[in-house]
Amino acid sequence: MRPPPPSHCHPRPRSRCALRCRGFTKFNAADYEEWKSAGRIVPDGVNAKLLDNKGSLAARKPERLFLKPATVLRRAVHDEEEE
Repeated sequence: MRPPPPSHCHPRPRSRCALRCRGFTKFNAADYEEWKSAGRIVPDGVNAKLLDNKGSLAARKPERLFLKPATVLRRAVHDEEEE
């Protein structure tokens, strides 16, 4: 009796993240569009980089200064959610 083929030979079902995410990024489509319009998403080769409010202020360009973080505990934060 022949052994079964290795598991890497079988096609795997598509993950749910691939259906929700925008392109090859780890961001969902709604957050991606919001951050892109605010200038927080920067192309980084194949992926996209999310600019946050962390780091040295002296090393940043004025258009890349943000007062609020983009995410809090891995949940998206948008400017419209202010109270």
